[in-house]
Amino acid sequence: MSRDRAELCRETRHCRGHLLDCYGLRTARSERATTPEEAGAIAARIGPAVALKALGLDIVHKTEIGGVTLGLTGSGATADAARSMAERVGEAGATLDGFLVQEMVDEGVEMLVGVAHDPVFGPVVACSPGGTSVELVHDVAVRVTPITDLDASEMVRSLRTFPLLEGFRGAPKADVPALEEVILRVSALVENHPSIAEMDCNPVMILPHGAVIVDARVRVQEVSPPRPLAARATAE
Repeated sequence: MSRDRAELCRETRHCRGHLLDCYGLRTARSERATTPEEAGAIAARIGPAVALKALGLDIVHKTEIGGVTLGLTGSGATADAARSMAERVGEAGATLDGFLVQEMVDEGVEMLVGVAHDPVFGPVVACSPGGTSVELVHDVAVRVTPITDLDASEMVRSLRTFPLLEGFRGAPKADVPALEEVILRVSALVENHPSIAEMDCNPVMILPHGAVIVDARVRVQEVSPPRPLAARATAE
């Protein structure tokens, strides 16, 4: 990775939370730590239970290298977990830049809302079940931006796994309109920022009331001026 690209990735990672906030997308409370001791201090401040995640430019799938630990309580347990995590990440050959200490959001339905940039149609928004099993389920709905409220509603209800949001087998019903709102706001975000080539909000926890983005990954690149909407409609 070039130095310029590395600096751009760091800047994007630092700003993505602010970017999501600017579009009314709620994110889980989190702070970055550079040492295990700092991670412990942050955990005590956020409490009562936190998730610990590894940060690094070459770390994409954190769970595959032991870069995620959930349900930590107290500064000591979090600091110890950070030390162990640093060892695992190093053994996997990845570079650890620090840790993300995040409030636990352990209720609701895990969903993914993502963006890809198609060379013909432009930004495409996708919605699917989220979490670590997203690549196994193969249940996804996509639409070309800009997306309307009807599009968002149809996307969510077209999923085979939609019953999970409706309170499957006695589980609490999730806030489906909140998920639709996330889709609409992500659509507006990428329309306004064509340099966003890819974005994955995964998981987005759909709670009984509201939705919270727990993790997000953004890739930016220089792009040509967007095609006029009329040209994209013709291509469809």
